[in-house]
Amino acid sequence: MSKLIKRIEKDVLLKTLIGERISLTCYRGRDEYQMLLVSSTKDDMVLNVSRPVEGLKVEDKISLGFNFHDEFMLFQVKVLELHDGGVTYNIVCNIPDSIRRNLDRSHLRISPDSNINVKVSFVDDRYTFPLPRLRKYSYGKGDFAKFGFVGKEVEKIVSTKGYEYTLKIFEDGELSAMEEKVIAHTGKTLFIPRTENGIPDDDISNKGMIITTDLFIRYLFADQGIEGDVADAVKGLFLDEKTNTGVTSDAWVPILFQEYAVGYIRICLRDKSKPPITDSDLELLQMYADLMAQSLEKQGSFEKMKMERIKFDTFIHDISGSGILFSCIRPEIAPKLIPGCELNMTLATHERTLEIRAVVVRLFISNGLICVGCRFKEMDEEDGEYLSSYLYADRGVNTGTPNLPH
Repeated sequence: MSKLIKRIEKDVLLKTLIGERISLTCYRGRDEYQMLLVSSTKDDMVLNVSRPVEGLKVEDKISLGFNFHDEFMLFQVKVLELHDGGVTYNIVCNIPDSIRRNLDRSHLRISPDSNINVKVSFVDDRYTFPLPRLRKYSYGKGDFAKFGFVGKEVEKIVSTKGYEYTLKIFEDGELSAMEEKVIAHTGKTLFIPRTENGIPDDDISNKGMIITTDLFIRYLFADQGIEGDVADAVKGLFLDEKTNTGVTSDAWVPILFQEYAVGYIRICLRDKSKPPITDSDLELLQMYADLMAQSLEKQGSFEKMKMERIKFDTFIHDISGSGILFSCIRPEIAPKLIPGCELNMTLATHERTLEIRAVVVRLFISNGLICVGCRFKEMDEEDGEYLSSYLYADRGVNTGTPNLPH
């Protein structure tokens, strides 16, 4: 079981985190944020992070983990204040009630011996587009057999509700309209139910799929130094333009393919007498966008963007019976290793070669290298028994020793 750090140990540990600038990792969804503890008092602590933590609000609880002398530590804190400094961001939290070490885990991570060699390739064909990269891997979730049926349903809502309909693929990678830029950078839907009410302040889908006012300003204006009242004024002009062209309700749904928004489907309304676009309309469009991405790939529309499928070598940092942490020095491949994508691994020892299916679950940068944490997803039962025996049998290791999963 995991062990609690005692109060005095905790105080010393927090001072060490500050003094040695040990990086803390915060996981939210599939995103990962690296933070530094910059100060602490009797009652609270201040964390510094280089970019805003998406969706984080005062009173939220976050879990933070860090490695200390080859042991993994974990603690949870409540957010008390958020401070946006423009370049850096500070999060004020309460002092943790407890810090735990040796968190439960099915297998212990160990350093690999020199006889283990791992080569990796992507399960899917991968593509490179001249577009902004998203931080999540998108794969076809919808049943492609329903493509025709869903298409007819989209046609039905467009014709019966009086929506204008547009489908666009970013063939040359150029993004011109503000709407195109913000959906390409976020991978989320720009949905303005009523233009007179503006862009929603909160994600009304409750699924992390809608562009909020904060996201709109961050991805369009922040990198240009436009913020505060100026950003609000530009956003106001953007909405005025919609009103002036008669748009009363608007939705731009990205077509997501792997780590890109490769285009969009748009519907809009220009009739005040008709009800605005609904959540159910949006869900239908999002389903159609998913199937459209599958259709485009099957038609070969992205063929010229396809990467060569190769196996590449890895540098293994640690390995267990359930996963592996490695880095890749190939600059054309490393950026494609994002959470959610699946890999085929060939793991060779001096006496046996294993074929393993793995999924990327986390990333971080260390000494300029992208480090990739993977969980083994599919492995022959006999191979699994062999791997555990190979890794642990001669080391006197109990394979049930608690620790943190990859």
